[in-house]
Amino acid sequence: MDALLTQARAALQRGDDAAALELTTQILAAEPTDAQALLARSLANYRLNDLAQAEADLSAALASSEAGGDSASADMRWPEDFLAWVSTVRAVYAPHIELPDISLDDLNVAAPAAAVSAHFVMNVEIVRIPVIVERNIVGAFLGGLTAPDFGVVDGTGLPQPIRELIPENDPTSIGILVDAGAGTADKTDAIRNAVSRLLEALQPEDEVFIAQYSDSAEFLSDFSTDRVALAAALSGYTPSAGRAMHDAIAMGLIRMRSAKFEKKALIVIADGDDAGSRTTEDEILVAARREGVAVHALLMVPGAKRWRPTFVPTEDPTLTGEAAAEAEATAEPAPEPLPEGNAGLLQEISHNTGGLVALRPAAEARFGGFAGWLELACSDLSDYINNQYLLLFRSTDPPERGVWRELRVSVTPKHEKIRARSGYVR
Repeated sequence: MDALLTQARAALQRGDDAAALELTTQILAAEPTDAQALLARSLANYRLNDLAQAEADLSAALASSEAGGDSASADMRWPEDFLAWVSTVRAVYAPHIELPDISLDDLNVAAPAAAVSAHFVMNVEIVRIPVIVERNIVGAFLGGLTAPDFGVVDGTGLPQPIRELIPENDPTSIGILVDAGAGTADKTDAIRNAVSRLLEALQPEDEVFIAQYSDSAEFLSDFSTDRVALAAALSGYTPSAGRAMHDAIAMGLIRMRSAKFEKKALIVIADGDDAGSRTTEDEILVAARREGVAVHALLMVPGAKRWRPTFVPTEDPTLTGEAAAEAEATAEPAPEPLPEGNAGLLQEISHNTGGLVALRPAAEARFGGFAGWLELACSDLSDYINNQYLLLFRSTDPPERGVWRELRVSVTPKHEKIRARSGYVR
């Protein structure tokens, strides 16, 4: 059987998915619980667009006590899309089961090489809402709230029962994505110093990974609570060319599927619009709206303008006739295109997911220049993350898959402002 599995993995490497499917089916006819064959066949089915069978195979593999083994062809690296696929499904089905270790090199090989949408095929049933409650106009946070203090109304207009509240002082899984594209070479020291201060200001239990993106996305470290190791990883930050921001966000969202904590945040320190990603705007927008990860944007471009988000009632291309006409009639008009460099899509993602947007001010001299502003922005962001609640609810009338559903969060105790994700996609 090892020989057949070796052949199947070789077939996956060269892209012959039909041959891999046939070989793994032969193995499973004789050994139905062979976890490695199930994993290999799941990828073949996934690539052949049989997602139901792919999920069934992965579910069976993850339920097997053999799932941690990788005896066959241990020197052969799995194809690049396999690691992201397994990471996604492991987090959904069985996060306690250990699969073959994923090294930092493996993670970088697994960075999205094609459309990210295939990695987010599973429906979102439990909706995650990051929420910040500000006590007063100077930005002090309102802590100590409990589930009865909150209310959630989704697009049905009906109050939704809150299944669980994750307190504001619980630890968070955090990804930091740093722009290393063209124009960032003169910002290297300021970025490293600001991120180092951010790491110091987070809770000691928070786990963090750091990645950079230029013409491709690259992990500098995986999740860790070791602040010294994370600060050392920053020394690998090296500006280059390109700005594959969409790919970096996709990579971060996929990695978040295996995060340790319920509260999750992605911080994107960006120097402009995306340039060179293989992940499209629509793909990354839908993925971010679906995941329930708060995406925070620190935009380093001087004089950047604030984007007015637009909400499309549906991203479902199957709507026809009266349904399509109604969706078009109720859609908000798209905002005028922003000048290049304002990262409008990133700002919209932040608004949709309950994240903070920090724009570089024109009068940055009062903060001690660019470096001073960036450190202050990172400090504000650490306060924000350290005081963010997470609400979990299941809609009593969920939307169709791919349809945008608006959300409204209320808080009973006296407060000044609520910042929460503005909606979700199932």
